[in-house]
Amino acid sequence: ITQAHPQQAITCHHQLLAIVQDLQGHTEICSLFVLPEFRRQGNGVLIARARFLLMAEYPEWFAENVFAEMRG
Repeated sequence: ITQAHPQQAITCHHQLLAIVQDLQGHTEICSLFVLPEFRRQGNGVLIARARFLLMAEYPEWFAENVFAEMRG
């Protein structure tokens, strides 16, 4: 960043570090939350796999780069 005061002939240059997340052109896979009454017989696993099958069937709907934020 450069700041200048032309009347006093003062110019200050500052280096700036900015944290950004440029995720345009990417597909994000988010966490799945299944209600407790439906957490049986592999329902959560089925839903998780189904979304990957959807991505495989319709790749034009999704970006080439896929990312997931992992919960701690």
